Amino acid sequence: MRGELLGVLLVLGAGVCWGSAGVLSKLLMGFGFTALAATTYRLVLGFALMSPFAVRRRVKARLSLKGFVALLLAGVWGTGIGILSYFTAVKLTSAQIAVILLYTAPFFAVGLARLFLGERITFVKAGTALTAFLGCFLVAKGYSPVSAQLMLPGVAAGVLSGLSYAVYTVCGRIVLRETDGFTMAYWCIGLGAVAVGVAGVSAGGLEGMICPESIALIFMLAVIPTIAAFTLYSSGLKYVEAGKANILASVEIVSAIVLAYFILGERMELLQWLGGILVLIAVVALHWFTWREEVKHAI
Repeated sequence: MRGELLGVLLVLGAGVCWGSAGVLSKLLMGFGFTALAATTYRLVLGFALMSPFAVRRRVKARLSLKGFVALLLAGVWGTGIGILSYFTAVKLTSAQIAVILLYTAPFFAVGLARLFLGERITFVKAGTALTAFLGCFLVAKGYSPVSAQLMLPGVAAGVLSGLSYAVYTVCGRIVLRETDGFTMAYWCIGLGAVAVGVAGVSAGGLEGMICPESIALIFMLAVIPTIAAFTLYSSGLKYVEAGKANILASVEIVSAIVLAYFILGERMELLQWLGGILVLIAVVALHWFTWREEVKHAI
């Protein structure tokens, strides 16, 4: 019982850490850094800080061709493009709206899993997906055509971040058949760092005001929502089933909204709040029913 409680606390801690990414990136971009620069520094420093542990664990990537392609997609698209599009959504809309749009990911994953893994789409999956996208419609102010048009670029970036996270999830399931979670995360962060780093250098978009505050924010981005979140989540999986962990990790939405409210002073309209609640309910319901099905089949 104590072990399970510890696991719950660890996974909840991971969700809270992940929820800090939007606020930290918003603060960093306030110092003149672009979304591309914030993404690059987060991934490059995160990869560098993880490397001593990887060397100690003698991390290798012995994968089949299919596994290697999946890892490449998870790293470049799922991690690099995913974080870049998320930070872009944070900059163009708000940290609160961006994290809600990010959580379209489980529903994109349902469609991708159907296409590439042959998993069937059940009534529950379809129903929760419709609920989630209704919530996103409200969050994006679809009820106000003028406001929706102004928000369109940021909303598009947020939806792309959700799709990218889904690519990471589906490709990750393929990679994890051949290696462990730390190895996958380490190489995904590395591949993502290379991809956005090359793009940043080519575009000359890595400039920003270098000062103690911005350096501290870069360090916190690399440590809190990257290394700490993954470490807490992986540790929690030793005591909590993966399905239940997915439900608990959804606290990221709540964490991001609360942190943005108190730190950034962000506010949403009543209908946007309703949309956010619908997305959270849909995500938790999807993970809950998926977990229950897995448990049922395991018996």
